[in-house]
Amino acid sequence: MHSFYIKISRILIGTLCVGIVVFTSSGMAAPGGGRSSPVKVAEVKQLLMAPQTWVAGTVISRHEARLAAEVAGRLVRVKEVGTQVKEGDVVARIDPTFVKLKIEEFQA
Repeated sequence: MHSFYIKISRILIGTLCVGIVVFTSSGMAAPGGGRSSPVKVAEVKQLLMAPQTWVAGTVISRHEARLAAEVAGRLVRVKEVGTQVKEGDVVARIDPTFVKLKIEEFQA
């Protein structure tokens, strides 16, 4: 009975080895034929590369301003962060729909 299990285990191991060889070799193309893949050709260009260094830190603005609006509403346009503005420049636009409705309500 013990020799029966030894024979079965040898057959299983042999079958497994053959299966692995067949499985791994089936993806390879035969020499001179089989699968081909497109080849891309490009010219070599010399470029100047600036060295880069990544660091962690906190950015603090030199100038800071608090903004407030005289009316409530939804912002429809805001200047990008970092944009330099002068006194009197528009930094945000409020949707005028709510204000127009309030004006019409008061006039009625």
